[in-house]
Amino acid sequence: TAQVIGKRDEEVLPYEQVGELVAFKREVLATGRRARREIRLAFEAEEYWDVSAEPLRDAHGDITGLIVAAINVT
Repeated sequence: TAQVIGKRDEEVLPYEQVGELVAFKREVLATGRRARREIRLAFEAEEYWDVSAEPLRDAHGDITGLIVAAINVT
């Protein structure tokens, strides 16, 4: 929601939870392939999120970032 848009993972998640999400994103960047994974995150309570990530590419096909979407599946 609005409280997480534009913020880094470590700004909105407890320290011990950031690692799994960051590792997932790095995997997508390294492979250049989109991926989807269920990840346990606790913003206000323990929740499970279906997280999808896809490389963002420029006109030359070079990866310039990530597009990430998450849906609460708790």
